[in-house]
Amino acid sequence: MLTELSILYFAAASVAFIHTLIGPDHYLPLAALARNRGWSVGKALRVTLICGLGHLAGSIVLGAAGLIAGANLSRLAWLEFARGQLAAWALLSLGLVYCSIGLRDFLRRRYGNAPQSSDSRRSRLLFLVFVLGPCEPLIPVLMFPAAAESMATLLAVVIIFSMTTLAVMTFMVGLTLHYMRSPRTESIFSGRCRELTFGTIMSLCGLTMVLGL
Repeated sequence: MLTELSILYFAAASVAFIHTLIGPDHYLPLAALARNRGWSVGKALRVTLICGLGHLAGSIVLGAAGLIAGANLSRLAWLEFARGQLAAWALLSLGLVYCSIGLRDFLRRRYGNAPQSSDSRRSRLLFLVFVLGPCEPLIPVLMFPAAAESMATLLAVVIIFSMTTLAVMTFMVGLTLHYMRSPRTESIFSGRCRELTFGTIMSLCGLTMVLGL
């Protein structure tokens, strides 16, 4: 039993690590937003934690409700897929909106200062996208097998998965933000096209999600 639980806990950490690391939508939009708005590392990481918690909460609540209600796995998997598609199109749409704003501001800059969206509005929109976005492997790969063992095992798996996900998200946001502030990329992320760059990054992340890449 101890060996089986150890394997399950290791799987929770490994799946969370890989899932978050290979999904640039978990950290690139947040790092780009932080660089675009000139946030400190501390603020960027705080926003990342809030978005990460929202991202996890959606799947945890859905999985828990499904287990309590006795829903079958295929139905929950379909709901997670639908949430994922909705989040993907939302991120892509937001990216395209900010691309158009960036292009407009670039063209207007010669005539004066172009208006910019507030930090709070962008943060709220990204938070909503993260809440919509599911943690695809959490329910079918981890929560259902853990629930078959015990509630304590289920709780432990959820905690391990969540802590690993948040750790990888914050690390990658910090690392990406450090790269964006390097001399080689300074002109890209702080120049006249920074709004367009931000929108492009969001659009590309949304597009990879839509295409299932």
